[in-house]
Amino acid sequence: MKKVTTVKECLPVVVGRIFQRGDEVKEIIPLNNERHYLLVTHKGMKYYLLFKRSFFMKYGEIFKDRGQKGVGESINVEYLKLARDYKVDYILIYYQDGRIYHIDPNTWFDFARRFRTIRTTKDGETTYSIPVSMLRRW
Repeated sequence: MKKVTTVKECLPVVVGRIFQRGDEVKEIIPLNNERHYLLVTHKGMKYYLLFKRSFFMKYGEIFKDRGQKGVGESINVEYLKLARDYKVDYILIYYQDGRIYHIDPNTWFDFARRFRTIRTTKDGETTYSIPVSMLRRW
C-alpha cells in the first residue's frame, strides 16, 4: 500500500471502506483548514477523520508518573471538543502506513480526564492523550 502524506489522500480509502460496510458517505465537511474531515453517512453515522504519521512515542515517558507506559495517541482539546459537539460516533485515525484505527470521542475524553493524561505542549496547545491499546483497528 502506498504511503499517504495528507488526510485528503485518505478520503477515497475511508469512503470506500464505509461503502464496503454497507453505507455511503453523503456529506464531507472539511475542518481545521482541511486537515480533518467530518464524514456523515446516509445511515446517520458520523466520523471525524484525522491523519497521523505515527503514534505518540513519548506517551509513556511523559505520563509515567500517572501510571502510563508505552506509546499512545493525542488530540488537541479543541478538536476532541469539536468531535463531541458534532456527536461523532468515531474518531478515525489514518496512519501514514495505511492502518486505520477508531475510538469513540467520549471514551477518549473520559480516559484523559480520569487518568490526567492532559497536558499543555511547548507550543501552548492542550492535548488529551490515550494509550494506543485503546484504539481499535477499523
